[in-house]
Amino acid sequence: MTTPTNAQIPIFDAASGEWLPQTMSGDATISDTGVVTVTSSGGPQIVSVPFTFATPSPVTSLAVNAGSIIARAQISITTPFNDPAATLQFGTSASPSLVMAAADSVPSSIGDYPKNTFVTAPASDTLQLTISPGASTQGAGILYYEVKV
Repeated sequence: MTTPTNAQIPIFDAASGEWLPQTMSGDATISDTGVVTVTSSGGPQIVSVPFTFATPSPVTSLAVNAGSIIARAQISITTPFNDPAATLQFGTSASPSLVMAAADSVPSSIGDYPKNTFVTAPASDTLQLTISPGASTQGAGILYYEVKV
């Protein structure tokens, strides 16, 4: 685990409606699996979760309390999954599609799949990305999200 400062990860720009690379001043934590969490004083946590077709699923990310707000989420597919039946879901262990359902992204197509969610966590739980690669032998992407815990 490393802890750099002024980490550069995409930040959601409400004016343009896009995730933009910016330098965010704050404390960053990078896990051994590549999950990056940036926290600024009193602000939301910005998290990026890299994944591939072979990443063990579910990928656990961040513990949230009841009332935590997941404001925005985006799945960016950088290498398409080669099984059109592949799906991705983002939610909690109790509700895997709480934030993003399988229909909210197309893993077999390169692209960005943003969702302004404003979902309130109903109970204390752990956020997770559920990867169902089907018979894919390729596929990669990054999940980005913003949460106020």
